[in-house]
Order: sequence, then C-alpha cells, then structure tokens
Amino acid sequence: MSSAPLLGAGEPFGECREAKRPSPAWLRRLIDTEEAWAQLQFALPMVLTNMSYYAIPLVSVMFSGHLGNVHLAGATLGNSWATVTGYAFVVRTGIAPS
Repeated sequence: MSSAPLLGAGEPFGECREAKRPSPAWLRRLIDTEEAWAQLQFALPMVLTNMSYYAIPLVSVMFSGHLGNVHLAGATLGNSWATVTGYAFVVRTGIAPS
C-alpha cells in the first residue's frame, strides 16, 4: 500500500512543498501534514458551498426583518417549510421502492 498523499500524486513540485510549509517535528510525528494539507485543499470548496447554502435563507430573513415583524415571521416560516418539504421530498424519492 502506498503512503502517497491523496491529491499530490501528479504534482511536479511535490518535493518542494515541504520546504514551503515547515511544520514542527512533533506535528510531523503526530499526523501526516502533507496528507492533511491535501485533504484540507480538497474539502475547502465543499465547506464554502455549504456555508453559501445556509447563507441564502439567512440573508433573506435578515432583509425581511427590516420590513417588520409579520414579514420576518412569514419569511422564516416560508424558509422552514421549504427546507423541511424539500428534504422530505428528496428522502422520499431516494428510498421509494421501484
């Protein structure tokens, strides 16, 4: 089994990367810093996507809060209903017998 990092297999500067990001000796003994760095680079787009996904309802609720309490309650209920209904629909279609 190879100990090559997940995403660093095709990189031409794989050897130079250690010199650019020095890490303490105790950290290198504890975890594989090169693999951790590769996985963090791989996970960053997914984290940003999830944050953006949750920011859309947040911004709409914030904007409707400036209009008044009734508008704020309506926007919050609408976002909650759409989220729960959409989630139930996706789960229902994913496990439906064929």
